[in-house]
Amino acid sequence: KEIRKAMIYMSILIILCGAFIIFILSRLSNRIISSVNHLRHYISRLGRGELPKSITNTNNDEIGEMIDSINNLTKNLVNTKEFALEIAKGNLDTEVFVFNNTGDLGTSLINMRNQLALVSKEREKQKLEEDIRNWTNEGMARFSEILRNKEEKLKDYCYEAICFLVKYTTFNQGGM
Repeated sequence: KEIRKAMIYMSILIILCGAFIIFILSRLSNRIISSVNHLRHYISRLGRGELPKSITNTNNDEIGEMIDSINNLTKNLVNTKEFALEIAKGNLDTEVFVFNNTGDLGTSLINMRNQLALVSKEREKQKLEEDIRNWTNEGMARFSEILRNKEEKLKDYCYEAICFLVKYTTFNQGGM
């Protein structure tokens, strides 16, 4: 009878311990699943190109480390967006603060900015050369037109040519 009574107590104790362990595991797994689902939702938003605000980190475990890494990634993506907006505005002197300007993305953005600056300078140089060429060609064409005019007096002919040259070249004086 005593053994039977001890077996019943032992069974009840095992059932209570099992229920307690199941309860603890259930609470722990719900906490982990909740954190993972929150991270999954946040990462899905990042994957769609959204830049949500940083996640508040209250964990000091592996999930907390993942949250810190994701917050760092989000901060760098925001910096990348701001850099791209500055470049789009034509501000090629803007600084890059993405992944400490190291790694594939950081160095690629710096190289892109430098190449765009070189292309911009080259275009300015080409535009200046083209403007000079256009100014020269236009001036020669207009001067040729003056030379083709058949003025009766040489004095009027020279005066018209000098007036054009002085005005076109923005000189103060001219003479022949």
